[in-house]
Amino acid sequence: MAKKYVYFKGKGSWFQHLFNLDQEYSKWHVTLHLTPESLEEFRALQVKTHLKKDDDGYYVKLSRPSSRVYSGKLTPFAPPQVFDKDGMPLTDSARIGNGSDITVKCELYQYTPPGGKARANAIRLESVRIDNLIPYEPNRDYTDEQAKAAAGLTDQPAPLF
Repeated sequence: MAKKYVYFKGKGSWFQHLFNLDQEYSKWHVTLHLTPESLEEFRALQVKTHLKKDDDGYYVKLSRPSSRVYSGKLTPFAPPQVFDKDGMPLTDSARIGNGSDITVKCELYQYTPPGGKARANAIRLESVRIDNLIPYEPNRDYTDEQAKAAAGLTDQPAPLF
């Protein structure tokens, strides 16, 4: 099967794991709250990625492993590529806030489930485009104790290494 790609749109969150490998799962990932159109497309694919629902609607956690074993051989994967709305590469999640509108490109592939005879569909995160950037705003709702502890730290120059 030749590589086939599918695209989904919606609101993104957890952008830090697009740039920094989630060590617990050895994956890069992003959470996507799907638009109604993308939700229909996602459901039609009948992929193994679980669809979940919260107060903001339906969402999926789209991921890409750091490596996989194929025919007994370890195959590494590069991190997903992230682009701004003009197609320029982004290299840091620090300025991407939750709720940014994104388009996600995923590779659609088939696999044979353990013990199964029929092939099934799965998707793997390939790249992300930030269509409408919501700037990241750090939570500054400090308790009085935290405010005292943090006072002056942001005014200090960064260390030179």
